[in-house]
Amino acid sequence: MFHKKTNTTNEKQNSSFPFIFGFLSGIVAGVLFAPTNGSETRTNLKKSIKSLVNNLESSELGQKVKTNKNIVKATNTISDVVHEAVEIRKKVETKATSIANSPVKKKVLTTSLSDIKPTLAKKTGKKFISKKK
Repeated sequence: MFHKKTNTTNEKQNSSFPFIFGFLSGIVAGVLFAPTNGSETRTNLKKSIKSLVNNLESSELGQKVKTNKNIVKATNTISDVVHEAVEIRKKVETKATSIANSPVKKKVLTTSLSDIKPTLAKKTGKKFISKKK
């Protein structure tokens, strides 16, 4: 029987129009009837805004905002480093797999070991015997 009226988006926008109109009208009236000329008014307005910003930055809320910004920067930096590390790991794994599957690998390792054996024998006093297959 009774229908509950719901606010639609258009009704919400329409209800804010008088507020916005009144706000802008007040600004215009204030500038027109200001006791100082335009350049002085702008200078005073700039000073007031700077003072407000400085007070906000030095307040507890301003410090929390600054801390949160630093946390976000640190988190982004860590995320970037982790992403780079993962990419490097993938490249190393790909290269290692490529080397492990290479037919040249055995020859390179065998040659390298035969080059090292005489030096190891001199330093350790032991002989190294190659296993033949």
